[in-house]
Amino acid sequence: MIAGRKHQDLVILLEDEELAAFIANNYTNRKPKKRRVRCVEGGLIYESVAAAARRHYVSRRRIHEAMKTGERAGGSHWQGCS
Repeated sequence: MIAGRKHQDLVILLEDEELAAFIANNYTNRKPKKRRVRCVEGGLIYESVAAAARRHYVSRRRIHEAMKTGERAGGSHWQGCS
């Protein structure tokens, strides 16, 4: 299964057996890396951007943008931590 589709469906969609095989071999079962983040004002460290986003009622994208630009997301500044 690739993005919820069977391999043969991907071949039909792309009309290219080699490309479908390449995608199947290189892009299946990928899991995103969890990135720990810290709320600057509260000092709390969250195990992932998703956990921080849920707790502060904002999107993951908004926290990523706030980390990149230095703006606030959910009323707080954010930093990545290791």
